[in-house]
Amino acid sequence: MTTFVDQRPFKKISYYAICSLLAVFVMFLISYVHIISTSLLTEITFINNRVGLFVSSLFYLMISTSLYGLTIMLYQKMNGVFISGMYITVLLTTSMLYALFVSIGFFFFLIPGVILMIVFAFYPFVVIKDGKSNGQALRESASIVKTVWFRLASLTFFFYLLYILLATCFVYVPFIDEMLAQVTAASLLVPFEAFAYYFMYQKGKMKKIGGERRD
Repeated sequence: MTTFVDQRPFKKISYYAICSLLAVFVMFLISYVHIISTSLLTEITFINNRVGLFVSSLFYLMISTSLYGLTIMLYQKMNGVFISGMYITVLLTTSMLYALFVSIGFFFFLIPGVILMIVFAFYPFVVIKDGKSNGQALRESASIVKTVWFRLASLTFFFYLLYILLATCFVYVPFIDEMLAQVTAASLLVPFEAFAYYFMYQKGKMKKIGGERRD
């Protein structure tokens, strides 16, 4: 008698591993580009240090948060879910808008920047799953976040603490300086953040739909 083993769980694990490794690698490159660009911009005499830091941080936020959406997009495609490639362009333009709002909040007021970062956290998934873009995607993200605000804020705080812990641990590893420790910690957390925020988005979306039906 021949027994068949369901390969689907193994495939999903392998897909998750591939997407995670790619996300870590890309984030590692992005982090180093951010560090180099920040250094170059602040050294240019006609660019103020604060302006140079703002510009480099803007692009870092734009690309790094886009990576959440691209990671989930790749994972969905590997599982046979059709997602149009046009969403990549939409994701990047929406990411630019997101990065602009959050960067302004951080550089001038700090606390509003943190709040906006949480409120708009679901925008990559709104783009690739709901087909919305730019302002619509940000507004939809804010609408969904309302249903899971405390959980999402707690999750964001947890990842921040985990980042500090990992970066601190990596500093004590031979041949790893403080900068490399921070880059490594941030890169390793990207896939976990992407999938955790995506699952939180799904829960929030279900709660929102349930609330609209009751209304």
